[in-house]
Amino acid sequence: MATVTTIDTDLTVRHQSSEAGPTYVSAAAQPGDTVTLTYGTTPGFDLAEFPHCFVGVLMYDGADGTGSLVLSGATTFTLTVQTVNTKYDESLATSTITGNAPATRSWAGNTFQVKCVDAGITGAANSWRLVITGNRT
Repeated sequence: MATVTTIDTDLTVRHQSSEAGPTYVSAAAQPGDTVTLTYGTTPGFDLAEFPHCFVGVLMYDGADGTGSLVLSGATTFTLTVQTVNTKYDESLATSTITGNAPATRSWAGNTFQVKCVDAGITGAANSWRLVITGNRT
């Protein structure tokens, strides 16, 4: 099991308007991996100016974060965030995403770090990516 700490620059969208911020897509992660994206450490990752953040997980049948989007078995992705204010791990109100019923989780806080731990995707899924967006309002 490894820790992925980079974003995929080809998939990341740096569009920014007066309200919408960037959409970050992590590099591909394998079953059981952890994705940790940190401001100042992960090149290009910056949600410090965006007080409303959203996160989801995409699962793929290819082993390298490509191929078709699929659902996993009953795995659980556990999320923690660190805000600019505290830089301590904080649990979200709903801090898990299940592999067989993906959902978007959100929080209010200028984000310093997002961490997602996979309990081990199964079934048709062979890799996954974390997707994070931010908005100003």
